[in-house]
Amino acid sequence: EAMAARAETELWRSFYGNELNTPCMLEVVETQAQMSFQMDSGCWRAHVVMGVLHCCRHDWDKAACAFDSALESAPAKTRAHPWYAAFLMGIGEAEEALLLTKARASMPSDVPWPQLTHALFLYVARRLSEASQVLNAVHRDYDDTWLAHALESFISGAKDNYQSTFPLIGMGAP
Repeated sequence: EAMAARAETELWRSFYGNELNTPCMLEVVETQAQMSFQMDSGCWRAHVVMGVLHCCRHDWDKAACAFDSALESAPAKTRAHPWYAAFLMGIGEAEEALLLTKARASMPSDVPWPQLTHALFLYVARRLSEASQVLNAVHRDYDDTWLAHALESFISGAKDNYQSTFPLIGMGAP
């Protein structure tokens, strides 16, 4: 699973690192996932990574097969993973994705990421008032985080309240 975790880390880097060559990075990720399969053909995390790669390539049938394999290997871990929920959103299963992210967000945690993930999914589903409620809980329960402010800005912008987004992201009004 260590090789699959490395592939997953590289995949996250390709999403967050705008200086990276994403097509080349995806090939590296795929190679690492395949190496993980050589060690353990049932590695749930490697199947999740392959599912995400197939989503990036818009090959939804292969993505579904990869996520089905991950679910077969480790159903609870796969359902708790945000990329599985993202796949569900991508194929139109928004309610199931929201149930999964809400379940993960309701578990005890010493970090705000599960709640922020749930808020992001609520935002994508355009359930803006629910997303705001989750973010209010994040502010109450955790230290200040830039991602909560960014999500608040997105929600405010979606409500056509653009002027109120500037203070949230640390900018003065134009």
